Amino acid sequence: MSIFAKRIHVCTDIEAPAETVWRILTDFAGYHEWNPMLSEVRTVLEQGAVVRFKAARPDGGQLKLKARITVKHEDSELVWKGGSDLLLSGEHYFRLHKLRDGGCRFEHGELFRGPLLPWVAPMLRDGARVYQAMNEALRCMAESTQNLKEISL
Repeated sequence: MSIFAKRIHVCTDIEAPAETVWRILTDFAGYHEWNPMLSEVRTVLEQGAVVRFKAARPDGGQLKLKARITVKHEDSELVWKGGSDLLLSGEHYFRLHKLRDGGCRFEHGELFRGPLLPWVAPMLRDGARVYQAMNEALRCMAESTQNLKEISL
């Protein structure tokens, strides 16, 4: 990668079906209950829709941002892109891969690009920690939901 591109990528295996994880991941109204990275997300879950969200910064602050959903594949992938291609953009992705054991692998990350990136890069230095915190919170939520389903059967 050049100095004008930076990727954050984290991956977590979750012992719950992809459909369960997708349902939690796309229940944006419930994010404030479990998500340490994205405390508020407002959108309609369809390609082309505007996404307004508050994202945690590694220093503990929050950013108010806006993006547009560019990819939506039910139970497997959601991507939104925001910013400016001329200055600084971010393409945030969530991907679910079904595993043979009935669980799934959650890939989560973002590709930042643009000439302003060298000035923003210091704020992203601990970014993987914030993304991983969301992955772990999602894993805990999905696995506890799955365990509740199994107990009630």
